Amino acid sequence: MNVTEFRKKVDKMNAKQLYNRAYDLQYVEENFEEALKTYNQIISEFPDSKEAGYAKSQISNLEGTIQKPKTMAVQEGGEPNYAAPLEERYPILRSIASLYKVLAVLVGILAVILIVMGMGGAPNVGMIIESFIGGLIGVVILLAMSEGITVFLDIEENTRRLALQQGKS
Repeated sequence: MNVTEFRKKVDKMNAKQLYNRAYDLQYVEENFEEALKTYNQIISEFPDSKEAGYAKSQISNLEGTIQKPKTMAVQEGGEPNYAAPLEERYPILRSIASLYKVLAVLVGILAVILIVMGMGGAPNVGMIIESFIGGLIGVVILLAMSEGITVFLDIEENTRRLALQQGKS
């Protein structure tokens, strides 16, 4: 299908169909300029759709592809630099992961304070054990949640890096 035929069918497409077509233009046909136009059309015609959010993400991917030559950063010796920095996405999730780490530290400090309070005066063994176990469980759960978010973000970044590498070779 050529561009003119595609434009005639666009009027009859919904946001999902239009997004699928733009995605094909970008990744299958490698017609980046037309894909960019189509993503922008989704944003203007369907601003409240989830596809508009996806289109914004794809536009940021495309802008780097269109403006930059299709070469990967190279280390000395001609080896590809697989650790070349990528745009960091999902800043809110990164902030939430950091917040969970801070909360883990606060829970740990609170547990230590309660343990010390349990030792003051007549030692309260029950309070000491409860504070230790509760604090330990709280710290572990909060750190696990933080690391879980970080793992998912790393998987997304690695997947995007791999897709960029495959698209450039």
